[in-house]
Amino acid sequence: ENSALTKISAKDIPLSDPDDECDVCFRKFQAIWKEEIARSGFANASLLKVVTRFVTYRKVFAIGFWNAFYEGFLFLGPPLAIKWVTKYLNWLYTQRGLGVDVSGTALIGPSLLLILIFAGLPTMMAISNSMCTMLNG
Repeated sequence: ENSALTKISAKDIPLSDPDDECDVCFRKFQAIWKEEIARSGFANASLLKVVTRFVTYRKVFAIGFWNAFYEGFLFLGPPLAIKWVTKYLNWLYTQRGLGVDVSGTALIGPSLLLILIFAGLPTMMAISNSMCTMLNG
């Protein structure tokens, strides 16, 4: 491909947070690493401790919480949605079989809920997946 044909130039891409720049992060990580070596010696220095201090416990717990929410939603959301839908459709079928006239206005709420479940559930999963990707880097 010819890069001269691209419509996006470097100046069109917004700058990221100044604290996320490579040289700033490298200097911060290097300072924490040197502090760890000075504190415990090179042989006993723990890279895990340094990475945890660099990332911070707050971010580690945020990633853990969001991933737990995402995985729980991913595994529990679809079965619970299908259970509710089949239960509602079974109730509707039974009511019509008994001769009860279910009005159109009574169907609006459940119909909107069905739309929300089958359109919103995949959308929420996509948003959660992209959030997990951004948090996990």
